Amino acid sequence: MERRIQVSNMPEGHGIDRAKVESTIGKFYDKLAERLGETMIMEVHFKEGHSAGKSAKREQIEAHVKVVVAGGKQVLHSKKIGWDAEKAVHACLDAVLKEAQKGAGKK
Repeated sequence: MERRIQVSNMPEGHGIDRAKVESTIGKFYDKLAERLGETMIMEVHFKEGHSAGKSAKREQIEAHVKVVVAGGKQVLHSKKIGWDAEKAVHACLDAVLKEAQKGAGKK
């Protein structure tokens, strides 16, 4: 099955291992596809610029994950903010996976 993943605005700086983030997204996509058993599209969006205060030198990264299942039959989404892009996207993906499990339990 072909992966349908769209990643936008992945931060360039901040010491991010791009391959590791993409690998994490791919693994979660496969896990979610196996659990749902339907076609889906995953969108991952990053946003930089959140700071802890006016004098803060580090910026936080906001990660958004949205999964549209079977043409809109089910929409899963999550948003997390953190200092590390890998951890923020991982937390988002965990939340989406839990949301999918709750939705599967209601059927």
